[in-house]
Amino acid sequence: MARVFSPDANWSSSHWEALPLLVCRNNDVKTLQQMLTTDPGKACRLFHSALHGQEMTLLHVAAENGHEACIRTLLDSGADIKAVMEDHWECVNILEWPLP
Repeated sequence: MARVFSPDANWSSSHWEALPLLVCRNNDVKTLQQMLTTDPGKACRLFHSALHGQEMTLLHVAAENGHEACIRTLLDSGADIKAVMEDHWECVNILEWPLP
């Protein structure tokens, strides 16, 4: 199934993912830095993941994909390593997994 994004970077639904989630899934650090410069609050915001069907932070997405540069960028921008997903997983739990 192809993932598509909404033209509005803050919008997501059960079938569309917000652009910031895709940026973190693809380890696009340059675009992530630009987004965080314009809106630093994105580092802590919850987005609905069409892939997982639940709310998650950008840090969760970067961590589950092992994207260390995105993780560092998000933490430097104030992302909360103790942020909790809908299923009660904290980012710190995901970061304890071995990286691919």
